[in-house]
Amino acid sequence: MHQNEIIIKDANINDIERIKDFINKNWKKNHILTKSDIIFNSYYVNQNLKKKIYFKLALSKKNQLLVGILGYTPYSIYDSNIKDNGIWLSMWLTIPFKNVPVGILLLNELINNKKNTYFATLGANTNVLSIYNKFGFKVGSMNHWILPIKNFNYPSINTTFTRKKNLYSKNIKIKFFKKNSSIKLNYYGKSINYLNNKYLLNTFYKYIILELIKNKKTSTIIVGRIIKIKRFNINIFKIIDVLGDPYLIDYSSCNLIDFFFDQNIHYIDFLFKDLKREKKLINFKKSTKNNFVPIYFEPLILKYDVKNYCVKFLNNKILPKYIYSGDCDQDRPNIIRP
Repeated sequence: MHQNEIIIKDANINDIERIKDFINKNWKKNHILTKSDIIFNSYYVNQNLKKKIYFKLALSKKNQLLVGILGYTPYSIYDSNIKDNGIWLSMWLTIPFKNVPVGILLLNELINNKKNTYFATLGANTNVLSIYNKFGFKVGSMNHWILPIKNFNYPSINTTFTRKKNLYSKNIKIKFFKKNSSIKLNYYGKSINYLNNKYLLNTFYKYIILELIKNKKTSTIIVGRIIKIKRFNINIFKIIDVLGDPYLIDYSSCNLIDFFFDQNIHYIDFLFKDLKREKKLINFKKSTKNNFVPIYFEPLILKYDVKNYCVKFLNNKILPKYIYSGDCDQDRPNIIRP
């Protein structure tokens, strides 16, 4: 092998256009990361340290030809005070170069950084799961849960879900979270600042953040957004992220149904994984091959699918404990809207 023929370096502010050009030529022409500075910066540029760009680059020693990139997002990009700082891997792209395993070298260079609590990715292609596995990553697929609020169906895939009777929890209240809230809630590396900076301050989606108040105390915060499927006249509240106990969402299912019923929401979509235990949700229904709802909406893909995760823990800490739909870059837009 000719591993000594490439060098791996951290990207800087002057590399951004070069990275975008590489994505445009080797991944997808007019990829949204190449068209939108706002979206690129949201995931890969530290807004407090403008020169900090979260990409590893592989270059030919001979002529500095760019042959590979590995993009990643640390939680600290949204809150510099987060202690359990994980790294989420996303844009991993290489081109053939003299039989050198460029992608392997990029990954190895990044995960050799022992300062981070864990490394993870979400939405990994099935073809690369074995590579992650060899690097000591735990590999699996997310669970996809549905809470019907009104009866609905996707006719073209013969999918039907019906609402069932759930018990109302009298000690649970739901209210909208306010940006200037004084709540202090930190949970497995996520914080109020993290939610504010990642979701409320972004300009490409309108997020709804709810507080689940149990016994007069905010116990769980839900981040979500409404997705409208005009083709089938279906409206979805998709849970994107959670700060707190995700099982309280299941416990509060009837309260959530009442909260969203008058807003013409047909179902709540909840994609998440508990990394410590497999615990079935009681009131939600699981999306299965025989009765499923879509995972992807930009564009809408009407077929059964799963979303893979890979996670490698360091220092014997099981962090993160939970993975949600909004982790990594998985709630990044794919379409630029006017």
